[in-house]
Amino acid sequence: MNHLFLLHEIVEYLHFQFPRASIGISGSIANNTFKESSDIDLLFVNEAILNAYSISFYYKGISVSIFVFSLSFLSQNYNRILYGFHNMPSTFILQSNIIYDSTKIISVMKRYVFDILQQRKILRHLLIEELKKGISNRLDTANNALYKKKKSLYWVCKKMIDIFFLQNFPDKVTTKKEGREPFILLKEYSPNLFLLMSDILPYKENSLDLFFKESLIKKIKEV
Repeated sequence: MNHLFLLHEIVEYLHFQFPRASIGISGSIANNTFKESSDIDLLFVNEAILNAYSISFYYKGISVSIFVFSLSFLSQNYNRILYGFHNMPSTFILQSNIIYDSTKIISVMKRYVFDILQQRKILRHLLIEELKKGISNRLDTANNALYKKKKSLYWVCKKMIDIFFLQNFPDKVTTKKEGREPFILLKEYSPNLFLLMSDILPYKENSLDLFFKESLIKKIKEV
């Protein structure tokens, strides 16, 4: 298909311009499930680049995204990966197929992310207790200002979903769809939490009143 020809063209151009850079392919092309409307997703790692960003463009009618990551970026986001249910860099890196990697940096990054997922599995009970403590503190000190309450609402809901994944799928590499729509798994594996979230989200006029009812706060703390 046209995707594969364009992929080869882009990868070889990048390799010619940056011969020491490591390049991988991820997304639907990497797992051979791509369609005519699919994007081309590339992983690009250069030892001179310490930050992380993405570049997106259209090339010959196909959307192309180049995601630039570094080991230092992963280190800086260690806690985010350790506690969070969905972190695009970890999923993207682990599921990538290596094309060029003379410095073995993509292999190192894959191992780094894999090790964090194993730590999630081993430490999950401790991590869950820390998240619960954070939720309790946030609710106990909730500000009465509307924008503060809304911020707390979304923050606590996110932490509740983090806890759900730690309880049920601590070492799971979430897919793009699961990351964007975690309620699919909530509905199947935790109906009570799903109903709780459904009452609150998406934001409605009575969401804040419902969320900050004492009975609901107690229910959240006991999860």
